[in-house]
Amino acid sequence: MPSAAGIGQAVEAMPAGERVISGYFAGQMAGMVYSGWKARKTSAEHNARSISFQEELNQIRNEFGNNKVQAEIDFLRECHTLGMQNQREAALQSCIDRQQEEEFRRFCEKSWNAHFRPQINAVLEEMKQPSIDNAGVPRLKLMIARTPLVADTMDRKGTYSDFCDEFKEEYLLQYNLGMDSIWMRGWECDCVSAMADTMNLHYIMQGLPTVIIYPIKRGDSLSIETATWGYQLGQSHMIMDKTFRIPMSRIEGNKERMSVLMIAAAAYVDDCYRLMLHHSPADSLYKIKGLLQEDELVWELLTNKYRGLIIQSQSVADTMLIGQEEIKKLENTIES
Repeated sequence: MPSAAGIGQAVEAMPAGERVISGYFAGQMAGMVYSGWKARKTSAEHNARSISFQEELNQIRNEFGNNKVQAEIDFLRECHTLGMQNQREAALQSCIDRQQEEEFRRFCEKSWNAHFRPQINAVLEEMKQPSIDNAGVPRLKLMIARTPLVADTMDRKGTYSDFCDEFKEEYLLQYNLGMDSIWMRGWECDCVSAMADTMNLHYIMQGLPTVIIYPIKRGDSLSIETATWGYQLGQSHMIMDKTFRIPMSRIEGNKERMSVLMIAAAAYVDDCYRLMLHHSPADSLYKIKGLLQEDELVWELLTNKYRGLIIQSQSVADTMLIGQEEIKKLENTIES
């Protein structure tokens, strides 16, 4: 141990009023000061970033809020605009509907009810469930136009009706042709124009497959003309054809020839309708072949029509899906 004298000497050696701080404590204090300064600086930076982030967040929130309000305003404006547009379109469509209803009413009063026998309601009811044959093909409605050749003695009541009834019983029913004759007596008064009457009939009955036969005298010739269309097809699918045409002198000595030509035309149209539109086998020709072969002129005219049908079928066989067996059967039938 140091002696008391030694301690006293050490104390006496330090000047009065002065303290000595060791380097260790000075380093510790400097480190603490630096650490505190650094911590305050870091905290200040964090605070600054936090404030900046908060400001950005507030700015984004404000912008989002403004955009939301603007979007809601734009949405309401668009809804209003669309609502007004829909109201205008609905009003316009309502006006168009009323005009069409009025036009339809006037058509029925002037061009249909006074000229044709089928009732509009009956036609519309038939459209809901048209009659079909065993192959599932909608049956053609057969109509015979009231022309001077059909009702050549108009002074006798019922001539047109009698002709149609006789045609139905002696040809359609006897040979079991699959056409529907429910409205065969379709005219109330004479057919003035085949084209005009066809267009009027098509306007109402375009939802029903129909064939109309027009026996017309054109100059010195008898013209058996047909108009037909398929089930629920538009006007572009309506076909008018001068199916047969012969000199009037060729029927003067054979009163039944006009009716035979008419049934031949109906059979030909029915088979075209089945083959080309429904890809179903021909049916009518085979049923009335015996009848038609009794009249060489009619049979020759009809076989020429079927030869043209066969050529047309073969040219589009890939798209029409008509089997070669059916074409061969037709060829054998008309050649035998």
